[in-house]
Amino acid sequence: MDFGVIGGYCLTKQYQKNRTMEKSEGVSFSEIAAAKMTQKAEGANFEELLKSKYPKAYYNVMDTSKIDDGLWGRNDYPWDAYFLEPADKSVLEWTPSGAEPSMQDSKVQSKINSMAGQMSIVIPPELEEKMQSNPELAQQVLERVDYFIATHYRMEANQGFLITFDKNGEINHACVVSEGKVTVSSSEFVEEQKARKAKQAEYERLAEKSAFKRRQVEQLSNVANTQKVYQIYMEDDMIYSGGNGTGLSFYIKYAKESTKDDPIVLAKGVDENGNEFEQTIHINQINPKCATIVEMRALEAHIGVSKRGGFTSLPLETGHMGLHDRADFMSMLQKQISDMLLLGQKQTALYYQYSIQEYWKFIKINNKYS
Repeated sequence: MDFGVIGGYCLTKQYQKNRTMEKSEGVSFSEIAAAKMTQKAEGANFEELLKSKYPKAYYNVMDTSKIDDGLWGRNDYPWDAYFLEPADKSVLEWTPSGAEPSMQDSKVQSKINSMAGQMSIVIPPELEEKMQSNPELAQQVLERVDYFIATHYRMEANQGFLITFDKNGEINHACVVSEGKVTVSSSEFVEEQKARKAKQAEYERLAEKSAFKRRQVEQLSNVANTQKVYQIYMEDDMIYSGGNGTGLSFYIKYAKESTKDDPIVLAKGVDENGNEFEQTIHINQINPKCATIVEMRALEAHIGVSKRGGFTSLPLETGHMGLHDRADFMSMLQKQISDMLLLGQKQTALYYQYSIQEYWKFIKINNKYS
């Protein structure tokens, strides 16, 4: 592919070089990369953010919301028209002139070949305007681009990607070409997400409670520089029971005064020093960009973030957090994703990408990102 590095999958040689740099300079490459991305994000518009990550991507500001899914899915739809900068906006008014050709039609194959190895992103004017005053929304849209590509990426194929967004920053149309074939529509992408969530829910359902907690203890006990093991509480109506490697141990259950509009939980346990504590937490007041580990466990349980075979949806750094420590979990998750991609851990990166999207939805609903 010649539109830039896709999600870190082609970084093996670069990663080896970076590891050498780490040993000689004493600073990790992931820290340097994160700092550079932060510098770029400040004052940068979405197009600049996109092209800092995908230098050869095409970028167009056009409203594709009125394009019918049936037209978009035809083999003769001119997807290749979006691989220009600027694209001719007459493509938005395209209508077929005859019967739909087969996938093997020479014109269809020529169009697919012209898109191979390239990438195009289309943003409506209303969304671009929103992102100009809201860099966090711009970052969220970029993460959706990353996630779509990571989900559909195939190492052996010379793929091309076309992704269009609606005014709310959601994917409304998509097109992936590879090996003389084309996969279109965002509905298929949505169905893949639903299937993935169902599979994750099945993992959790099949996991016995004791086995689930044993995996948690094993995972957290392996976190570097942690020596304590948390206690396991067995109270009725718990929605969470656990802790981390500092010895912080607690359980969470809904409070009697909890309502649908104002969900409230009660957290009880002992902190990292062995002192008992009790907290009342209003779920809707939790800010994942500045939260405690107890608050995030409550949020995780309340919104139902699926755990892959018991794998935590939160970054492994939480294994070092005390009761009152606060952190930007969204930034930590993004760093976790970047690190996993650099290490070639595609499936783990996809799981954390799913997790961060679930927390972004909560942030958006509660207006904590504006």
